[in-house]
Order: sequence, then structure tokens, then C-alpha cells
Amino acid sequence: MRSFIAQLATHRSAHPAPTSQRAPGMRMAALSLMLSALALLVSACGSTPPPSSNTTPTVSPSGSMVKVYFTRHPDSDNDPTKVFALTRTVPATAATIHDRATYALEQMLAGPSQAERAQNYYNPFDGQLALQSYCSGPFRDFDLTLDHRGAQAETGAATLQFCRRVDIPGELAGPRMSAMVSSTLLQFPGITKVVILNYQGNCFDDLQGANACLNAQQTGYAVKVFFSRHPDSDSAPTKLFPVARTSPTLSVATYALSQLIAGPTAAETAQGLYTPLQGALKGASTCGGADFAITLNADRDQPQTGTATLRFCRDAPGFGDTGAAIVRNEITSTMTQFPTIQKVVIIYKDGSCFDDLIGCP
Repeated sequence: MRSFIAQLATHRSAHPAPTSQRAPGMRMAALSLMLSALALLVSACGSTPPPSSNTTPTVSPSGSMVKVYFTRHPDSDNDPTKVFALTRTVPATAATIHDRATYALEQMLAGPSQAERAQNYYNPFDGQLALQSYCSGPFRDFDLTLDHRGAQAETGAATLQFCRRVDIPGELAGPRMSAMVSSTLLQFPGITKVVILNYQGNCFDDLQGANACLNAQQTGYAVKVFFSRHPDSDSAPTKLFPVARTSPTLSVATYALSQLIAGPTAAETAQGLYTPLQGALKGASTCGGADFAITLNADRDQPQTGTATLRFCRDAPGFGDTGAAIVRNEITSTMTQFPTIQKVVIIYKDGSCFDDLIGCP
């Protein structure tokens, strides 16, 4: 500023105006012009330059809100896709989409507050993350990569890979967890699809082991339902006949078993296929309306890797010796088609073993 004033003074001294132009009015005009120039210079010095195109854009002012999705009793008990949004205030340091999405996921894993839990919100992730983190670097629960499906670049896809082992206590718990993650991420601009991987880099909650989530064209999950058939199975309960179904969700064991209980289609019945389970379950459900509940990696209430426990939630009648053997074989074959299930334990709604003459295997 001083340099600019000095330059103006030097210019006026070196180039004096002619005598005829040194009238008071002209001197005032020159002074006015000089003050205007000084005002423009002061304005320019005090302004903030526009941000560079390389500056990471902020997506909202500090103190803005994000949604965090949780499950809620009883709405989510039988429909794992039903999740509900609660809000959290974003810290000022979370300026980018990635920062905000990461913060929302961290809040999701932390779970509802005590006041929110009193309103029946709950978190199926509670207590299910192992102590060890398998990602290199600082200890963390997950890594989030935008515009990628796994390791492959894909615009609009967001990949969350857990750094810790996540235990899935029941077959519907996995879809609940997935629905919470997906809904929490899909609120952000630019995220149109979500891929969830376990700490090993495989698709999360994938009983089939096919890594279908890494296939952008995946629209359903092929499963088999094992029925019996007249007259083949009537005296040989081990003779079963699989039919194809397509599960719309990764709850493949629950879907396949529900299809077994529903029974064969009219066309399949015309071919002699049947199951003693069709129409057999009666009475009120102890599982909020569901016919059954599946617990993975558990023999009843004891942890056991590779074992799934099926508990009927309605009254199941006596099927007779052959009928009970058929039912056991149908259920076991339908569930053990999935690589992560090697053994099936079947119990009644009161916890006693199915078909007491055989007992729980």
C-alpha cells in the first residue's frame, strides 16, 4: 500500500500538470481519483481468493445432520429389511462425503442411545465384532472405498470392508446388518449401490460362498428346496428331490426353508412331490409371527461353528416315525446345501428336541 502511494506521489512530482490545469477544481478531481484507486486496492487486499479446483469440496456446513439406520422391535423381527433412521450431528471435521459416510457408519456400529433403546431401537452388531482388527495400520472397524465394487472401479458403488470379524448370531441378523449399512450409506449423494465385505474380502453374510455381491449383474440367489415324492419316499425317507427357487435376498436358508414349509407348487404336486410340513404348523407364533427361527453357528444355546439350530415357533404335530424322518431329512438337506452349514439341530418351540425318539443329533 505504501509503495502504491509513493508511486503516485513520484508520478505527480515527475510530471507536474501545466499551470493552466492546476486550478483548484482539477486538483480536487485528481485527489478524488487517487482516493478511488486506494479504495479499490484496499478492497482487493482484504478479499479471500476463490478456492482452487483441487480443494476438497465440503458437502455441508458444520453442525449438519446425517441419518443412522437401526432395527426396531417388533417391526424388524420378521422383516429384516425394515430399518429406521435416527439423526446424528456431524462434527465440523467431517467435510467430505467420505468423512460424513464414515462418521455415520461409526455411529451405526456404536448403536442407539439409551433413550433410543427405550423406544425399542436395537443394534444387531452389539457384541458381534471380534477384538482383533485385520486391517494394517491403526485399529479400526472397517474401511470405506467410494466408487469401487470391491477392488474394481465402479462409479456410484461404495464398498465397506470390515476390518474385524463380525459374528452373525441368526440367519435374519445378517440381512438386518446389511440393511442398516446400505440404508446409512445410500443417503449420501453419489452413492447408488453398496457392497459389504467381511474381513477376508468375501461377500458379507454369503451362505452360498459365491461372492455374488461382487457381480454387478446379480439379481437373485439360486437355492434348492428338497421335497419328498410319492411313491419313492413313502418307505424310503432318505429319497429326496430338489426343486429350484430364487431367493430375493441373502437370507437364503430362511427363504429356502420357508419354501419347504409352504410346500410344492401345483405343478410340482402333480408330479408327486410333497412334504409333511405343508400346512402342519399351527397356533400362535413365539417369534412375532414367524414359523421358525434359525440360529447359525450354534447347537441350541451353545456356540458351535458350522451348526445351525432350527427352532419351530408354532406347534408342530407328531409326524409318526416315517413322517418325522422325512421332515428331518428335508430340513437337513435344504439347509446343508449352504457351505457354512454342516449340521442341523431341530427343536420345538419349547426348546425340546424334535422327534424325541431320535433326540437331538
